[in-house]
Amino acid sequence: MTRKTRKIIFFSVMALIVAGLTVSIVLLVNHITRNPLEGTWISAGDSGSYVFHEDGSVKIYYPGDKLPILETKYKGSLDGTYAYDKSEKELSVTVKIYSKEITSHYTYEIEDNTLTLTDTQTNKAKTYNYLVVDN
Repeated sequence: MTRKTRKIIFFSVMALIVAGLTVSIVLLVNHITRNPLEGTWISAGDSGSYVFHEDGSVKIYYPGDKLPILETKYKGSLDGTYAYDKSEKELSVTVKIYSKEITSHYTYEIEDNTLTLTDTQTNKAKTYNYLVVDN
């Protein structure tokens, strides 16, 4: 093998290593900084769904369940906002209904494609499945 061939092989291997490290770093940063809640989550027990958007807005669909705090049944959708703490796994969701602003607080757990929201006041948990959309 000539010296020129060894140089070409060496630089090719180095380029592959650098490319592999770059891709790994980008994927790691994306995993650490991405919003784990973003997307559509549909209730496993027909108690509605949440659509969390990157900008902090949320759309909640209620199929006739009781609303938090008001304890009145509601069928339809509500727009709101949310904030989460990824390290503490806490979530707050704020909606306006009947001229009242309601903020609900949850702890959350995501395992595979299942989101479990546990209301911090009632300690009741509900599970939601992530809706995967094929493009």
